[in-house]
Amino acid sequence: QQGHLYVTSDQGHKLVLRLEHSPIVASWEHNLPDSVASGAVLDVEAIVHIDRLAIDGGTPVLTADLSALGGRQDAPLEDIGNGDYRLRETVAVDVAQGLQTISVAIGQPALPPFQQVRLPKTVAVLPTRSMPDLMIFDEVVDSNWRVENKTWLEKWRVDLEEEDTVYKGSRAAAFPVQDGDWDWVVKFLANDPVDPSGYDRLRFAFHPGNLIPAKQARSTISVYTTGTLIDLVDAGLVDLEAQQWQMVELPLQAFKADEAIREITFSGNFGGRFYIDDLCLVDTPPGTAVLEELTSALPSSFALEQNFPNPFNSDTVIRFALPATGEVELTVYNLAGQSVAKLVGGVREAGTYRIDWDGKDDRGRQLASGMYLYRLRAGAQVETRKLVLVR
Repeated sequence: QQGHLYVTSDQGHKLVLRLEHSPIVASWEHNLPDSVASGAVLDVEAIVHIDRLAIDGGTPVLTADLSALGGRQDAPLEDIGNGDYRLRETVAVDVAQGLQTISVAIGQPALPPFQQVRLPKTVAVLPTRSMPDLMIFDEVVDSNWRVENKTWLEKWRVDLEEEDTVYKGSRAAAFPVQDGDWDWVVKFLANDPVDPSGYDRLRFAFHPGNLIPAKQARSTISVYTTGTLIDLVDAGLVDLEAQQWQMVELPLQAFKADEAIREITFSGNFGGRFYIDDLCLVDTPPGTAVLEELTSALPSSFALEQNFPNPFNSDTVIRFALPATGEVELTVYNLAGQSVAKLVGGVREAGTYRIDWDGKDDRGRQLASGMYLYRLRAGAQVETRKLVLVR
């Protein structure tokens, strides 16, 4: 793209902004992970491709700033021809836990002036020990958080000291809401943004209370944070007709894991009064997911469990139980009924199994975001469940 874009306002402002493209356009591919444990050693490899430079500029200079992870601040990149530059660097991660951003700078002495663009990558540095649960609401709202209930009803009717309908302890949060084309949102807002490093799940207990179904469409409820909205009903995580407490766990990888959490918002289109309790960020001890594992326990019945995490965007674990040895097939289907990934096929001994799936089809291609069905068949017994993939 070339030329300028001018932006102004018709509200009486005497200001015109001129936006222009940088003369430098570049992209990169790298092996940097989304998260890394403090104390780990990273062998960083990246290829930067320059698509465009300033016409009258000089030779570009490329350096990587890896200091946020404990590496060099000005590691040079090697020119390997055809507009490509290679970075190879070993970094001992020696920084505190948290979101850390490294970058590659592409600079070019141009007339005028010196031009530079940066290609950033944010990496979550994880603690070496499991993190304690970070409570947002449990009996009371944590001091770093505040609650807003945007609805037709008055804010003062939010009850953070509900005592009759409680998941655990002596209090829950009760929210009166009004039906009408997504007209209500309940927000837990962080006074100081929360670094999610070291946590992998958002967990809360939900009760539909005296639900009044939506007039215009089926009733639904969603959770939003860091730019991503997840429909809990479509994901099969809540049942709005079940008058009971339901524990919900959402993997942070389904959201933007490289951003601080500023809000956790519930929205929906039903009316009535619903309840939230035990809202927190939690950590899962490492080393629980495997490709396939047969445990020693012998189950008494055939079963297919809900995958976890769900929704997911990189991998998920599916557990199933076989009371007898036999031919088994575990397959993932799209909503059109087409098989996209065969996860298990053949004879399996009686036992309980765990399968780790990376969200790819039988050809090794990443599947698109959406809802899928996974079906377990063992002899005449068949069970099917839903899963949600979020890219």
